[in-house]
Amino acid sequence: MLKISAIVDIGLVRTKNDDRILLGNQVYSEGEYNLEIDNEYFLCAVCDGIGGYLHGDLAAEMTLSELSKVNDFSIENLLAAINNSNDKVLQKQKESNEFSKMGTTLSGVAIKDNDVIIYNIGDSRVYIYNEDDFKQLTHDHSQVQRMVDAKLITKEEARLNPLRNIITGYIGKVDFHPDIIYHKNIFNKGNYLLICSDGVTDIIDDDDIKKILSSDEDVKVKARMIVEEVKKNGAYDNISIIIIQKN
Repeated sequence: MLKISAIVDIGLVRTKNDDRILLGNQVYSEGEYNLEIDNEYFLCAVCDGIGGYLHGDLAAEMTLSELSKVNDFSIENLLAAINNSNDKVLQKQKESNEFSKMGTTLSGVAIKDNDVIIYNIGDSRVYIYNEDDFKQLTHDHSQVQRMVDAKLITKEEARLNPLRNIITGYIGKVDFHPDIIYHKNIFNKGNYLLICSDGVTDIIDDDDIKKILSSDEDVKVKARMIVEEVKKNGAYDNISIIIIQKN
């Protein structure tokens, strides 16, 4: 069984929520959602519409609506849906200048039994927590990640770097290279998967998240605790988080 808790929150500064989440085949723009799933297959994702331009929220909606059509555990079908999402956003961009710079990140998982397909483009993330091991499973497509990869700055320095919001890959870009990876037998009883937007990871660090996940609280309390910690530290961006517990 999977226990899932998800929260989408506008944060404390932004006047518009460009984040969206997908749980199964439903797209959500705001609120808290708690599910228990017995199905052997489950799909979920976070999209963070690009701020600073119009219609990031629409790009996120379009992307997750397309992804929600995938109803089997297949890299080929997931990748086709992601590519279709990009094509549709690119087509929408051509309609008028109003839509010309719309785009969104995407990060999510497809789960079947103990196996997980991880997919992402942009700087929203997927993590796994297993006992004392807390590990990021995605690789950010961002300017600061390139600097980390080149050993010019540390991961902690990247979190505070003024270039941290410049993403190098996203849905709505012609030069489009999403990551999609099959992890076999990675998600076992007692493990957690966490998907979140940079509205979480730009504010609190991995150690803060790990500490909350390692607590004895119920999964829905853990999700609330993470959002509360983000808000204590400013919450200047929209917040999206999905936590999945394997029982």
